[in-house]
Amino acid sequence: NSHACELRLDWHLDLLERWVHENPPGEKVGWEAYPTSLRVVNWIKWSFRFNKLTKLCVRSLYNQGLFLEKNIEHHILGNHFFANGKALIFLGVFFDNSIADKWIRKGMQIISEGLRSQILPDGAHFELSPMYHSLILEDILDLINILRLYSPREDETLLTELENAVPKMLSWMMHMSFDDGYSSNFNDSANNITSNPQDIINYAVALGYNAPCKSIINKFDYHHLESSGYIVVYRNDFKIILDVAKLGPDNLLAHGHADTLSFEIAKGTNRIFVNSGTSCYGLSKRRDFERSTKAHNTVEINDVSSSETWSSFRVAKRAYPYDLSIKNYNENLVINCSHNGYKRLSNNLSHSRSWNFNQNKIAIKDTVSGDYKSAVSRFILHSDVVLNRITDDKFNIIVADSFVLELNICIGNAKIIEWEHTNEFGCLYETVCIEVSLVGGKSLIELT
Repeated sequence: NSHACELRLDWHLDLLERWVHENPPGEKVGWEAYPTSLRVVNWIKWSFRFNKLTKLCVRSLYNQGLFLEKNIEHHILGNHFFANGKALIFLGVFFDNSIADKWIRKGMQIISEGLRSQILPDGAHFELSPMYHSLILEDILDLINILRLYSPREDETLLTELENAVPKMLSWMMHMSFDDGYSSNFNDSANNITSNPQDIINYAVALGYNAPCKSIINKFDYHHLESSGYIVVYRNDFKIILDVAKLGPDNLLAHGHADTLSFEIAKGTNRIFVNSGTSCYGLSKRRDFERSTKAHNTVEINDVSSSETWSSFRVAKRAYPYDLSIKNYNENLVINCSHNGYKRLSNNLSHSRSWNFNQNKIAIKDTVSGDYKSAVSRFILHSDVVLNRITDDKFNIIVADSFVLELNICIGNAKIIEWEHTNEFGCLYETVCIEVSLVGGKSLIELT
């Protein structure tokens, strides 16, 4: 179903039949419930477009439906559970018998339950990953599309629930994306897995929705996504996203990072400060690093992460933000927040951060309370940005070859570290990170 797929139909037929021959029912990883859910939807979409599925593939598709029905991922839930439900609805529409009717009913039950439990009041998907939010939103648009077209006999209330979820989910996606057209890097998020935000918006518009308002409405504005825990600040053509959120739902933190009180900044379509991103999922040192506090624009204490991320998709003790305050004085916006992630090291140990936005300056102040051995605040630059060190405490950040952002270290000791970041699975880009060691439990940097 990719671009210009109609030019490759013979190749597609060969791939489909090869998959059936090489993957006997119930064997190999392809028969796990999640890849099965994604595959059957892709096959059915392709068949609706071209009517080319062979009898062998149709028989396999039916067997995949029988297998999926008995292997719903109740033990994982989250986006996997939602994908299972979507696949059952597609299968139920594609086939026409009593078992297909049962698939539709079961799929609708799963999706209805998922909408109630997984979509937060501000429109966010509850796993708090911009990537999975986009995947779920596209799933919802697909379900609206197929239910409108094929009108199964079952209760129509699900269609209404799906339709009502779209506007607030589009709004959240827009706030959590940058003007380069891609999502931000909080928790697990990569931009080459899902459709980009503009393609999803175009799909929604084709289904009759209004496109969400452009990010920057006023010269100075901010938006608190209260249910999910992010704050988005707009200053002229700058956009700053602040993470004052939990890692995700306490019972499902597979895609959570130890990124509490981190942030990202862009100027127009140019990203400036970025979290290190998500380049892989397999058990590896890189995966461990990318989920760690060290990989994010926040403070690491005693070389330990603020939340205990482990084993690729696990979290033990985790940070919770508290004492959030937002004060706006005549276009001077001050945001303060703390988290308790380091109390497991010492009961009186905590990290607090304040962001102060005025007309032409952003001040970021970090405070560590309690006894500690080391505390480092990191500021990771996008690979397209050029950093020039003027003095020990003063830097010029050159954006898009012309715009200069001045960074001053008012409190703290700075050093430049070679770094790698990513916006995509499978890719790493060389860049640098400014590490600021706290002095007397404090650091202060100013961006002008």
